[in-house]
Amino acid sequence: MIRIVVAVVLSLAAAGCAVVPPAQTPVPAPLPPGAVDEAVRDALIQGASLAVGQLGRVNGFWSNAAVRVPVPEALARPAEAMRKLGMGAKVDAFHRALNTAAEQSVPYAAELFIGAIRELTLDDARAVLDGGGDAATRLLRERSAAALTARLLPYVQATTTRIGVTQRYKDLLADYGVLLRDSGLRHLDLDAYITQKTIDGVFFLMAAEEARIRRDARARGTERMRQVFGSI
Repeated sequence: MIRIVVAVVLSLAAAGCAVVPPAQTPVPAPLPPGAVDEAVRDALIQGASLAVGQLGRVNGFWSNAAVRVPVPEALARPAEAMRKLGMGAKVDAFHRALNTAAEQSVPYAAELFIGAIRELTLDDARAVLDGGGDAATRLLRERSAAALTARLLPYVQATTTRIGVTQRYKDLLADYGVLLRDSGLRHLDLDAYITQKTIDGVFFLMAAEEARIRRDARARGTERMRQVFGSI
């Protein structure tokens, strides 16, 4: 067999036919130092900016079923009972107020999130890059969620006071007096609840945006992202 192949090659060469070597896959240029870190941070900042922009507008939370702030679980059954007693409008107003508070608080989160992203230490940026899905967002949440929640809480407290969320809650309890004997409801921390749901909403949209950046080159908003995410 080897002799036959050699004979064919020699005959082609004698006939003036060029022997074309097999095509080789081009080797991508190595990424510059720090490029992966920058691209991961760019993706997180893009995701945070998009999330804040979507959630921080009128009905940003209310109109998105995936992040809409629900009535706290401790109030779910009483709220249904109140509806049956003809108090549905007050329950709805309270529910909308929760979402309005989150909506009006989330713009304050923009600077907090971007600060946390810039401070994020990427011990193994390549592992995060290769992690797929929302690996970078999950790392940020793991490292920064507690601090972000604590920093956002004062802004939420100011917002709930301004739009009267706590007063609406007290009105509900007053209208359905039996609840006043429930210490769990009397001590429900609405500010902490709204803060957590606000943070959850931002991270949810960030994760979706990171996944989009990974799968769609058109979603990569910086040259560094195009270069780095295009290499995986």
